Amino acid sequence: MKTTCIPKHIALTVTEILKPYKAITPDQLETLFSDGVNHNTETTQLKRALTPKEACSYLHISLMTLWKWRKKGIVQSIKPSGKKVLILRESIESILQAKQQ
Repeated sequence: MKTTCIPKHIALTVTEILKPYKAITPDQLETLFSDGVNHNTETTQLKRALTPKEACSYLHISLMTLWKWRKKGIVQSIKPSGKKVLILRESIESILQAKQQ
């Protein structure tokens, strides 16, 4: 029967693998895994956010106008996944309140 050997440079113990990470404090780990984002705030914002299409329908404007307003800072948005843009409902409500006055 033939046995296989793992080369010495590949065979690492768990202790050897984790050795560089022992110096990391729990706070540093939290920062690494949370990316400095307050998840409670982000979750609340996601619940109160609209897709661009929904926001346009709500405001009765075109997508082009929404993007221009977003660029000017009139409408606030978030990118929770890095690509998909969501419009914050608070900014839409403030625009509607301003229109009513």
